[in-house]
Amino acid sequence: MSKQYRDDWEKAARFLCDFAMVAPRTGEDWRADAQAVMNLRTSDPRGWLEVNDAPETDAWCDRTHPFIPPFLSEFDTSVFPVPKNAAIQLMSLLHADWFAAWAEPDFDERKEDLMERAEVVLGRFGENAVFYTNATAARDDPEADMFHREQIHECFTDYPLDCGVIAVSPDEVGVFWGFFIGD
Repeated sequence: MSKQYRDDWEKAARFLCDFAMVAPRTGEDWRADAQAVMNLRTSDPRGWLEVNDAPETDAWCDRTHPFIPPFLSEFDTSVFPVPKNAAIQLMSLLHADWFAAWAEPDFDERKEDLMERAEVVLGRFGENAVFYTNATAARDDPEADMFHREQIHECFTDYPLDCGVIAVSPDEVGVFWGFFIGD
């Protein structure tokens, strides 16, 4: 991929996410690679930007351990498959309060730009990628409109709320997350 794409990817990832890291696929079980990312035990195979702006609070989680270390089995019960368009919708809201369109100022005017940025981030993973989220709306309906869903998530942190997208390609696993601590 071109240097321009890398620059665009890094800008979009930094803008949209509190946490954006990619790991190489090391085997058949993508969950182990996602777990390694969440535990900060890997680095981007392309050497691209890694974002870790987890909030510093009096919570257990912070930049040194942004996630409560997940067990592999938690990925079976706490993340749900979604098609790319739903993953793009979710990615475009990771920086918004409550990860919700209604909480994003001027969302209707900014929607196209936010979705383009999300498409850039997820486009890195190619046409054969699959996507997962902890937004529980996807549990019962992977095709749900993620702009108009219940704001319930299976949390991977001890922050009041977190939301994310996991992208899995044959070669890489990306973990993209937002953390909400309230006002």
